[in-house]
Amino acid sequence: MIRNGYYVLYKGKEYSINRGTTDKGPYFRLYSDTKEDLENGFEQYCYPEYNLIRGKKYISKLAGTLADYYFKDISSLDVEEVYRINTLAEYKNVTVAVIGENDTQYLLYIGDEIGNGLGFENIGRSEYQKWINKEDVVNVHEVKRPANNFFGS
Repeated sequence: MIRNGYYVLYKGKEYSINRGTTDKGPYFRLYSDTKEDLENGFEQYCYPEYNLIRGKKYISKLAGTLADYYFKDISSLDVEEVYRINTLAEYKNVTVAVIGENDTQYLLYIGDEIGNGLGFENIGRSEYQKWINKEDVVNVHEVKRPANNFFGS
């Protein structure tokens, strides 16, 4: 499993976390794919019936319950540890980010012009990505770094 993003230890278990803001202020949301977390105050995630974009109401094609996806809003005081995880690898002696995978390939990303020289597709300003066969990629590993400022402190 490829992991990139923020994670926390909450009540001794690791969860992915996201932050956002509502009219009530900031919130911190844990995500889980474990149904048993419903017993720990998590709720099943439901897509809204519509999305509001620039003041216009759009019907959501994804409206309804999303199976095996649960969330819980928490206080920063409840978190034991917060950190960022990135999955990295080596491709043709260049360190790249791994941002996806399927059965036979990794989706590699690099935010540098060197991606052009590696035959990656330009997807934005100095951003490149490409699906590469797994056997051509070495040293796939996670890097875990503290994210002490995640909660704004």
